[in-house]
Amino acid sequence: MQKRHDILIGLCTCLLLFAATHVFAQQNTNTPRPKVGLVLSGGGAKGFAHIGVLKVLEASGVAVDYIAGTSMGAVIGGLYASGYSASEIDSIFNAIDFNQLLRDQLPRNQTAFFEKQFGEKHLLTFPIQNDKVSLPKALATGQSVYNRLSTLFSHVAGITDFSKLPIPFFCVATDLETGKPHYLNQGYLPAAVRASASLPSLLEPMEIDSVSYIDGGVSDNFPVEEMRKRGVQLLIGVDVQKQLSPKENLNSVLEILNQIINYPMHATGHEKKPNIDLLLRPDLSDFTVSSFSNVAEIVQLGHDAAAQNQEAFDRIAAIQKTGKRKKQTSQFSKVGNVKVTKFGMNPLKNYSRAYVLGKLKLEEGDSLTYDQLDARIGGLSSSKDFGLIQYKFESQEGQGHKLNLTLKENAVSSFLKVGLHYDPLYKSALLVNYTKKYLIQKNDIFAVDFIFGDQPRVQLNYFVDNGFYTSYGVSSRFNKLTTSVAYSGAEVNSINKSYVDFTTLLYLQTTFNKKFATGFGLEHKYLELFTKALATSAENQTTFFEKSSYLNALAYIKLDSYDRKFSPKNGFLVDGEFKGYLSSTDYNANFNSFSQFKLQLAAAKTVYQKLTIHLSTEGGVTIGNNTSGQFLYSLGGYADNMINNYIPFYGYDFEDLQSNSYLKTTLELRYEFVKKHSIAFISNYANTAEDLFRKGALFKDAQSGYALAYGYDTEIGPIRLIRSWSPDTGNQRLYFSLGFWF
Repeated sequence: MQKRHDILIGLCTCLLLFAATHVFAQQNTNTPRPKVGLVLSGGGAKGFAHIGVLKVLEASGVAVDYIAGTSMGAVIGGLYASGYSASEIDSIFNAIDFNQLLRDQLPRNQTAFFEKQFGEKHLLTFPIQNDKVSLPKALATGQSVYNRLSTLFSHVAGITDFSKLPIPFFCVATDLETGKPHYLNQGYLPAAVRASASLPSLLEPMEIDSVSYIDGGVSDNFPVEEMRKRGVQLLIGVDVQKQLSPKENLNSVLEILNQIINYPMHATGHEKKPNIDLLLRPDLSDFTVSSFSNVAEIVQLGHDAAAQNQEAFDRIAAIQKTGKRKKQTSQFSKVGNVKVTKFGMNPLKNYSRAYVLGKLKLEEGDSLTYDQLDARIGGLSSSKDFGLIQYKFESQEGQGHKLNLTLKENAVSSFLKVGLHYDPLYKSALLVNYTKKYLIQKNDIFAVDFIFGDQPRVQLNYFVDNGFYTSYGVSSRFNKLTTSVAYSGAEVNSINKSYVDFTTLLYLQTTFNKKFATGFGLEHKYLELFTKALATSAENQTTFFEKSSYLNALAYIKLDSYDRKFSPKNGFLVDGEFKGYLSSTDYNANFNSFSQFKLQLAAAKTVYQKLTIHLSTEGGVTIGNNTSGQFLYSLGGYADNMINNYIPFYGYDFEDLQSNSYLKTTLELRYEFVKKHSIAFISNYANTAEDLFRKGALFKDAQSGYALAYGYDTEIGPIRLIRSWSPDTGNQRLYFSLGFWF
């Protein structure tokens, strides 16, 4: 019935327009032609249908004189008003990963180096306010959306009166405090559009001139009355929210919230019909507001709905020709490099100017594109020190541009984070993290991990990030592990061995480009190794192999450009460390000072979109005489994030291969046969000869191991099922791990 009603309206409109055509034909051709307005409603992903309607409008030769939009209608309407053609907008939306965009999932190369080292292991993050754990304002700040809009609207960044755009434009946002609609027609276009599209619970409210805005659909999803006030004679409306959704389609928080928002719009929708000359309502019953993966299908439905009214569009175009209006064409031109000659920034309480510019990697005189600036803004926002970061360029009359930053420090400085993990070495583990920013001074961060489970652990980090300047910190880690290892004894060939390691490091660090870091420091290590398997009497149940403290000096160099920490698809890794063991309390009375140098080089490259080649080569050498026998390079087993010199090696068990030097190469071929599902073949080779680097016998008597692996990247972290074996020993093992390593 609804479809028949819509067709009837269209036919009536065509008759009216036909009559109007004859009237205009009898008038002088200089007579002003009727002003055509276009109103695009909100509707989340269903708003993609607007693109299909715009395609038909363009093909018919209809020129739009004024555009209004709400939420997704504001995004698409704003792009069209700023000069993009319908086809260009279609290409833009087909290239966007909405899952990543709407969750503020920034590329890893925008992540702070501290986060790369000690983050990337949490499933959930909860803000702590007034000493209480609370829920975040929304799933995302919307920084990624703001960045994308800033880039897309960069060619009209200097236009603050939206009536001066190639097509006059306004959008609707809702005042968070009063619930009343605000019709935004001036200011900074990306900010106005982002405010209109601030769907509650999905994106945080947008603040403009001290007013917080949420999605315009809450107060006026279809602003036809406001468009009439602009003096349009012919009004075309595209409504993608014509019906409430059945309960079968309400399967997410976003969809339920959108249903609630639609209640008042559905109740008053019939009141808007008399104000619209041509109303289009695409049949989107098979899609929801969160159908962001169905861009092409929804665009086509919008095109189909508009094509059913082709005759009406043709008559509108015919009327416009009497006013000698040219057909709408693309007016978009991409902005090139922008030279930054000045910085403008509001005063901050807890962060210095150097910290902000260091995170942005910007200095006066730098030249960069909007895409590059957006990437750097993403890097600054990844630290979670600020809410949504607003920025815009201001021309300096031929002297470059001033970059104005509006930063609002995050009122929340404390967070509770949790994570889960299981692996065959550390077994089950629950991670509870407490993070506090500006604990003692500006730019600092304090984080402590409490790991509960079969092998309890604690890690504490305090770091002062000085941006361009040298940073410093302290890291302390308590690690306890009990596992079975090989043992050469008269009556046993394996024992349960316990490792207790308590290490504290004071260090200075300089970071470049969030990928590269160098540093040096002083380390105190307490090491305890013991077993109860060799008890000789009831009074002597524990046998200690080591129970000493060590004082060490170290220097390191790290380069990490991996696109993700676990199972990377692209990027490089360089991890080098030189450590001098200076002194010891010497439990076994056999310590002499010595040094070790360790280096890992790795690279990952994805070819043919789904096949990843991951190659890693690493080695270590001991300089001097390690008479204590501790800190040997120990290869074997399946693990990550290990302590000291324990190194995973497929085909051998934990601590099977030990030496004062080693060389190891790993080649992994990983194929993603279905999205997030992969299979891999892994081969690793090692040489642990004591004279490995002295006599050049790098490839003599090498050990080898192989593995087949299945991987599934889930919301709670990666799942890995691995079958390993070695032709050297006939050793076969099955490993299973769940979640991020910590």
